[in-house]
Amino acid sequence: MKIVLVWASKNEDKFWNIIMKDLLYRWHTVIPVNPKENEIEWIKAYKDLWEIKEDFDIINIVTPPKVTLNILKQANMLWYKKVWCQPWSSNREVKDYLVKNGFDYIADACIMM
Repeated sequence: MKIVLVWASKNEDKFWNIIMKDLLYRWHTVIPVNPKENEIEWIKAYKDLWEIKEDFDIINIVTPPKVTLNILKQANMLWYKKVWCQPWSSNREVKDYLVKNGFDYIADACIMM
């Protein structure tokens, strides 16, 4: 599976880096998105969803709810409708937006489980 990981990190102490390594270990292709990084784990990192030109299966979001909502708005404009929101990345407003805009989503579950 090809997974976009929003807020992937080079910092090995950050959970975002642990998620990325776990996905790679399980043979997924990971497309990291982080506006502050050029590459993570030797993989090209994108500044935002607009930069990604290749196909992928799902967007995994590991951001605070306020940032998650902005990412979802960008995804919606780009017609990316499959998202996975890590447990801390959603709230009622995020879930309402997902439903209202017809996303195929998983929320409040860790992708590593």
